[in-house]
Amino acid sequence: MLASYNVTAQDLLSETKFPDAVSAFGYPIDIHSADGTETKTTFLRKGAWYTIPYRSLTNSNVPNVMAAGRNIGCTFEAQASLRCSPSAGALGQAAGTAAALAVKEGCMPTEIDVHKLQDMLRTQGAFLS
Repeated sequence: MLASYNVTAQDLLSETKFPDAVSAFGYPIDIHSADGTETKTTFLRKGAWYTIPYRSLTNSNVPNVMAAGRNIGCTFEAQASLRCSPSAGALGQAAGTAAALAVKEGCMPTEIDVHKLQDMLRTQGAFLS
């Protein structure tokens, strides 16, 4: 998917808090070898977390398409952290809520008011910051 933004390992390790955050997570980057015998792990500092921006769920060329979970816009290294089930579930919640908001507002997902989305997610119990 050609996302509007691709999350990077540097975003995670820098504990980036995006203004359009739709979820927060703090799992280390763990890259498994192709044969499954090794794992290279890069830990965030103790207690650290990062956010995932809404624009990594949207497609810059196709405004009515969103990704959720493991297929959002991100680098291989970033995906090695945010691929875990809790993050994927939170991103699914964000995408579903964004889709509902877009239908309610009569607009494309790329045109929604992200602050309204964030308010809705917080009402649903999401931690964004």
